[in-house]
Amino acid sequence: MATRKISYLSVEQQAQIATYRQKWEKTIFSITRIARHNVEKIIVNLYAHNNKPVPQIVFFASPDRALNFLFDQQNIQILSSLMQELDKLAVQMFDNGLIHKGETPLSGMFLESLSYNLQKQELCSSIGKPIAMDIIRGLRINLIDSTLDQLEENLWGLESQFSNQKWKLDFLISQQLEENLSERICPQIQIGFNKILASSNWRDISIVIDSVTGDLSWREELQDCLKNIYFNRLNTSIYARQELEGISFIDFCISVLKCECDLNLWNMYQTLFQECDWIFPFDNICLICDRPTKISFSVRHRLGKDVEPIMQFSDGFKVFE
Repeated sequence: MATRKISYLSVEQQAQIATYRQKWEKTIFSITRIARHNVEKIIVNLYAHNNKPVPQIVFFASPDRALNFLFDQQNIQILSSLMQELDKLAVQMFDNGLIHKGETPLSGMFLESLSYNLQKQELCSSIGKPIAMDIIRGLRINLIDSTLDQLEENLWGLESQFSNQKWKLDFLISQQLEENLSERICPQIQIGFNKILASSNWRDISIVIDSVTGDLSWREELQDCLKNIYFNRLNTSIYARQELEGISFIDFCISVLKCECDLNLWNMYQTLFQECDWIFPFDNICLICDRPTKISFSVRHRLGKDVEPIMQFSDGFKVFE
């Protein structure tokens, strides 16, 4: 690693900031179909880099379809595991005398224990644990850290100059995906929740809880824990548009400022977002979403039947402003 420190930008270098941001905007906001054979090679290399075996690779037309597949694969397994785990906790709560007058039964250590066990059950699923953060930590975080080491402190804020207003699109997509998930998943969660309360252990204990405390908030807390198992799936992905600021900043530092880095990591990182849009990587399976068929930043929100989407996918999934 070079020991020199870059302490300022020339006028010419400053002018190129916009150029590199625009370069990656054009790439990441592309509507060109992904090349599946190229993507498969990238995924194999990423998993090998993280010492993971080659996963099952499944392609989808949109992130909405991918999430629907993911939940369909896990609904029965997760709900079954949750009911078994909650039954055990219910028995422990009863046996250990954790129900006391004037005390919310799902507070403090018990609620922490509940949340921990729910997450543990999820990570033990057949598709394995999510490894999105492992991949990002090994690529972007390491690249940015090595780059910042070569900049003086007064240039450490340089990456903020690569941000722009298109980050709002990421929020809109995530928000509308979650709304769609709520419509599909919440009824199933309610069914599973009702089964839990109808089980022998919970039926007896819920009667005691309701009569002793007069507080029904524990039911809502329990259901919220179940919902989080599903909605947290949005945080187990790697999304190209979320990486726009980071990748354009790293590219500028390497290409313009001549910062040194692990070129193998850099090649993997930029190739990933040249070829992929949104991926959900897990130990044993990796879901790949195709790019949208249309993106329009000129559309403005209008009331009425002629509202147009700012993004749409080949399977009909649309994102509105």
